[in-house]
Amino acid sequence: ALETQIRQAGELQRNLQSVPPAIHGADVSVLQRPSGSVGGDVCEVFRIDATHVGLAVTDAAGHDLAAAMLAMFVSRLLRSLGADSPALDVDGVLRRVNRELCRARLEECHFVTAFYGVFDERTGVLRWARGGAPHPARIGSDGVARRLRGRGSRLGAIEDATFEVVDTRLAPG
Repeated sequence: ALETQIRQAGELQRNLQSVPPAIHGADVSVLQRPSGSVGGDVCEVFRIDATHVGLAVTDAAGHDLAAAMLAMFVSRLLRSLGADSPALDVDGVLRRVNRELCRARLEECHFVTAFYGVFDERTGVLRWARGGAPHPARIGSDGVARRLRGRGSRLGAIEDATFEVVDTRLAPG
């Protein structure tokens, strides 16, 4: 019965994965392959308004059902708060998610990390902040990956945590 529930949870997790919207001047796709039936990593690309697209990457510690549930919860919370906030308030969105997790007192959760960004199609700028997630990398037209730097602690650990906002201009290629 447990194996059936885990398989069903994996199917639900895959079915809840959103299809990235069309983005002017960009090609976007998402590929996720959990190590088991379910995974603690979620990536979502979603439209905020006519010219802004949100990007949320969440990682809950573990490869079990609890990690998968928590990652989906945090991902959906990022998406919901991102849609309800001023488009470029990326640190405000992370602060609100962080407060929710701290107040929940999740004793079984070791940690949750997240990257949240908003791409402005008019300017080509990605405004982002990270909550303990690995530093993102930008691969230029020359094929070289360059690590982008920004400070921010993992989510759910410190209630008044701050998250550095970074603006990165993305150019064709």
